[in-house]
Formats: sequence, structure tokens, C-alpha cells
Amino acid sequence: MLFARKTEALLESVKVNDIITEITKLMQETFPKTIIISTSLQKDLPAIVADASQIHQVLLNLFVNARDAMPNSGTLSISTRTIDGKAVSSRFSKVTRDRVTRQYVQIEVTDTGIGMDEATRQRIFEPFFTTKGVGKGTGLGLAVVFGIVEHHSGFIDVRSAPGEGTIFTVYLPIPERAPEIQQRVSKSIEEIPGGTETILVIEDEEMLKDLVKVSLVSKGYTVLTAEDGMQGVEMYQSHQKEITVVLSDVGLPLLSGQDVFRKIREINPEAKVILASGFFDPETKSEMFKAGLKNFIQKPYMHDEVLQKIREVIDAK
Repeated sequence: MLFARKTEALLESVKVNDIITEITKLMQETFPKTIIISTSLQKDLPAIVADASQIHQVLLNLFVNARDAMPNSGTLSISTRTIDGKAVSSRFSKVTRDRVTRQYVQIEVTDTGIGMDEATRQRIFEPFFTTKGVGKGTGLGLAVVFGIVEHHSGFIDVRSAPGEGTIFTVYLPIPERAPEIQQRVSKSIEEIPGGTETILVIEDEEMLKDLVKVSLVSKGYTVLTAEDGMQGVEMYQSHQKEITVVLSDVGLPLLSGQDVFRKIREINPEAKVILASGFFDPETKSEMFKAGLKNFIQKPYMHDEVLQKIREVIDAK
């Protein structure tokens, strides 16, 4: 969707440290216990102007890649600091001076994993290039990371060697003056009420499914999960009396999210369903709402939005 320019950036004041802290808490719940996660975040790190959900996606992709590079054990280190624009321009020699900002937020993600050779390092940002086995990666994760960073007038660098781990460094510009930005109206996660209801989450990306589950469980909900559309419908059929809300991705294997919605509504015409996607055609979305869809969530998931919309759907008369 990013490559097709079907996602619109929502620019707002973003505190990178806050996003890292949020994801780190969830990683500690979902990553293997053999992976040690350490952070060194500069205090009073300046805010950047960015699309928070896209920065969230960049960081999540880098963290998951680091996890996959350490199949047995290792350390994932995350650090932030401010860096002078001159240091950035000297590191990226092909960059024109008019692209360089006075200061940048530097984010460094280091793993102690298997590393990569120079030939692989040169290609990692190419769309569809992957070193993972069949069915284990699309080769779009780092290409999307590169696209988002470039779209935010930033830079990304990678250093690695076989057996010596990998260091990804992202540079995002700090605005010299505050521009007009859209503010995402949301509450902090602590302010959003939780509940004891049962939520069915249908999501084929294991990492995203686990992150949403941990977020909901932390608020007191009981969570059932399914990894494809068919399994989701079967799960609902078996537990419909317990399930209060269904949160389903649109792009699912076997049955699409729209088909899941229709089949669940056939089982229970009063079922409360929320669909999530990176892009949803406006006409199709309108039709789905007319058919009884209760809400829609823009991916990648922002945890405050997921919690808030689920609570709104539960409480709505």
C-alpha cells in the first residue's frame, strides 16, 4: 500500500522514545525469553514530525528482523540520541546539502545474531528480496522500512558481517520550527478503560496477533485467536456465546476479512465485528458499514486505537 501511494501520512508531533517504550513492553511479553532486550534512550529527546503509525511500523519491522536473526539466543539493543546534520551528511556522501536538516534523531537497533555478508547487505532494501525460507517472509519488510524513512526525509544505514550481528541506524529530521500538523486525538493507554469480555482476534501475521493479544490481555480481556479466515469463522461458531467482539484483518488466507464478516453475521446477525487493513476502498467500506460493520481500524495497529475502538464497540447501544 505504501508503494502504491494508497496510504496517507498523518503528520503529528511524535516522541520516538514513547513508541520504543511501548513496543519494548510488548516485545518482552512475546519475544523468546532467550533474547535479552536492552534500551539506552536519550532523555528529553526532541520530538519529530511524522506519521506515528508508520514510525511504529519501521521500529517493529527492525525489532522483528533482529529477533529472527537470533534463533537461539542473543541481545537486542535499542538506543536513541540527537546527532548533528553535518555528521549525517558526511556519512551519506551522495546526499545533497539541501536535503540535510540541522539535527536528527538517531535510532540504533543492534542484534548479536548471525549477521550477513556484503552481497546480502547490498540488497536488503530491495522489494521482494528475502533470505528467509519459502512462506516465512515476503521480502517487503525492509523495503517498506526504507520507503517510510525516505518519505520522512530521513536516512537509514546498516552495518553487518557474518557471525558479528547487525546494526541498523535510522536518522529522522528534527524540525527547526513547528509546522502545522494534524493531531491524532487519542487517550493514553492508561486512560482507556479495559474489561472482562472475550475478544476474537483473527490475524495471520503471528507477531501482530501476539502484540494485539498482549495489549488486550493487559486490560483484562480474554482473547481467542485465529490465523486464517476459515479458522476464525470456525472459532466464532464454537464460541459465539462467549465472544463479544471480533477483530479481523482484511487480508487473510483462505477467507478474506469481508467474507469472515459476512459468514459471522450469518451465524449471528447481531455480531459485533471490526475490520483492520492498511487500505480499504471507500465504497467497499461504506457498503460494509451499511451491512453492519461496527468499526474499522487502520493498520499498522496502534495499541491505543485498538483498545479505544474495541471499548467503544462494546459500549455502543
